[in-house]
Order: sequence, then structure tokens, then C-alpha cells
Amino acid sequence: MTKAENRIAVVGAGLAGLACSRALDRLGHSVVVYDRGRRPGGRIASRSFDTQTGQRGSFNHGAPCIHVRSAAFEQEVNLWVDAGHAEWWNPQILPDTQNLCPSSKSVVGVPEMASIPMALAVGLNVVSSTTVTSLQPDSDGWLLELQSYNDLIPSQERFGTVVLAMPGTQARRLLDRQDIPQRKSNPVWVCMLLAKAPTKPTALPCHIETPDGDRITVSAKPNNMVSIVAYMSVEWSSNHLDQSADSLLPELLRRTFSITKSELDLHLTTDDVVTSQAHRWGLGLTVGSVQAHTHWWDGKLRLGVCGDGFSGTDAESAWVSGTRLAESVHATI
Repeated sequence: MTKAENRIAVVGAGLAGLACSRALDRLGHSVVVYDRGRRPGGRIASRSFDTQTGQRGSFNHGAPCIHVRSAAFEQEVNLWVDAGHAEWWNPQILPDTQNLCPSSKSVVGVPEMASIPMALAVGLNVVSSTTVTSLQPDSDGWLLELQSYNDLIPSQERFGTVVLAMPGTQARRLLDRQDIPQRKSNPVWVCMLLAKAPTKPTALPCHIETPDGDRITVSAKPNNMVSIVAYMSVEWSSNHLDQSADSLLPELLRRTFSITKSELDLHLTTDDVVTSQAHRWGLGLTVGSVQAHTHWWDGKLRLGVCGDGFSGTDAESAWVSGTRLAESVHATI
């Protein structure tokens, strides 16, 4: 085999890509992980903030937590907890008739959700801020064209095997083929804010799910502060796709205040807000019927796809998908 044929490229450093990369690395393979973000994590993400009074912190504007259903995934998560990168989380679910995930436990990252993927990336060869713009077969396997945000001129790298850890819609576009399984991913607007609480709610931390499909996580912070991350419903988000984050933020705050007032009796106004941000996830919520398989793998082409769009829609599904794909790759090459 040539040097290129021995190398594996994993495109995407979300949980599926990291799980696949770590499994392949443990099995002795040479792996390079490419991600367009500044740091790994995908939708397990945190965004930093600085206030005018010098306060620093972060909002978990991606997944608010990670649900743990299976014994195998719990064994993995316990490693994160033991290492201090995560802790078990048991929020109050509101309204009381809702049940976030009755058959699962949940964990959050420490001190933020992004701590989990950052820890999983340690020891891996992760190339951040780099987009794979094209993927073409050649005599050694696959030729990747790479565009780094820091370079004007694209570069090329050859690999014998390629794993695309991304939604099926993106994999189809990159490969220009329609046989890649896909599920619909909807946009989601997220409102993040740190505010002074006039009265401190007793049911914190809490997770609110409204009949309209909005999801809000509220956590207590020092000095009678509350941190709120509100994920707007798919319908509401889809109706506001043409607006910028800055222009939509006032409306996002009003909608968030209305929900926290109704469900928590927490009366907030813009005067109470210390800092706030808005973010739109273009592929925020995966919907539709689940696939029969956990991943897609073509051993002849040495090409695979994994992610949370196969056998489920959550973080555990992404982890299972990446891990199972690594097993298929190892068994083939």
C-alpha cells in the first residue's frame, strides 16, 4: 500500500466524527480529522460572552445536555464524568406534564458543553477551520481539496479511506450522489441571555418544553443571575429565516420572556438583561423516520457516512453511528 492508502480522513468533528476517529485511532489507524469550525464539537457547542462589568462565561447554545439510554453509552459517558469533563444532570421538567426523556439519564459538560468534544479530541490529529470543498476518487483512493480559513489558496491531500461525519444532505452534496441516506434537518433559532432575576425561581435548573415546540433551559448563576438558552420551534424559526441575528434578537427576547413568565413566574424585561446573543442553526433539528442502519459504508470505495441522522436524532445516536462505522472500516481495510 502507498502512504496515502493507509491514511483515513474523517470530515466533521462532531460527536459522530470524534467517536469514529477515536475508535479508529485505538485500532491503530492513521487518522486526520477535518472540521470547518474553530474547535471540535459540531452541535455540542458553547459560545463565550464578556459583559460590560467584566463577567465572563458561556452559553450552551447547541445541545443543552446529552441523554444516555444504553449501557454501552453510559460506560463511555462515565469516562467523561470520571475525568471531570461532564457531570450528571437532573433538571426540573416544566410543565410537569412533560417528560424530556423518561428512559434516560442526562449529562452536561463541565464547565461547558464544549468541554466534552474538546476532551474527546485530545490525542487526535484535528485540523480546524478547514472545509473540504471537493472529494474525488483517484489511483490512491481519494483526493481531497481543502480550503483553510487562514489561506487564500486551496490545498490537496490524498487518503485511502474517507469518512463523512455529517448530515446526509451535506454528504450527498459533497459526493454528488443520491444513494446516501438522508433525513430532513430543520433550522432552529436560539436566544441566549444572562439576566438579573427580580425573584429567583425555585425550580432551577429547569427545562421547559412548550406545546408550540419551543425548548428553554434556565440555570441559576451567582449574584442572583439566571442564564437562559431558548430554542425556538421549527415553525417559528422557519418563518424568520430571512432575518439577521441582530435584527431578530429583540423579538427572540420577547418570546423568551413570555415563556419564562408563564412557566416559571419569572418576570424579565430588557432592563434585566446583562448580555444576550442570537444564533441560527441551519441544520438544527433532525426529523423523519429513523434509518434501519446506524451508518453507511461502501467497502469497495472505502467511503463511509455517519451521524445522528441514521438510527436516531440525538447525541447517543451520533456516538453509536460513528463507533459502528469505525468497526466496519476496520473490518474492511
